[in-house]
Amino acid sequence: RVFDERAESIEVYHASAARLVEGALNGQIGTMFMFGQTGSGKTHTMTAIQEAAAQQLFADSDDILPWVSVQVVELRGNRTFDLLAPGVSDGRKHNLRPELKLREQGDGTYSAEGAAELYPKSAQ
Repeated sequence: RVFDERAESIEVYHASAARLVEGALNGQIGTMFMFGQTGSGKTHTMTAIQEAAAQQLFADSDDILPWVSVQVVELRGNRTFDLLAPGVSDGRKHNLRPELKLREQGDGTYSAEGAAELYPKSAQ
């Protein structure tokens, strides 16, 4: 589905991500990809989707033990970057994210080797 500039973030969330979060609550793994031209609003939309997903995930949580893990990676061409790791400087650019290697696992799934993993206890 394509959304125009009048679409509200919550509308995009319900149409694209809410089912993934519901699946995660039932033990499934979900992945969301965003494509678009530079400056088209992907970061703005993904931030809103992440916030809505966190609210849905933790709606019935007791906030005591971490029960979900989160990784956030960027796929750019044939390269993968860790968006949760602290940025580093190469002397020319600041806040560069570490590059990761995608590895196929024995069961046919893939993992981002070395990606930072968070274990949040609440939506905040």
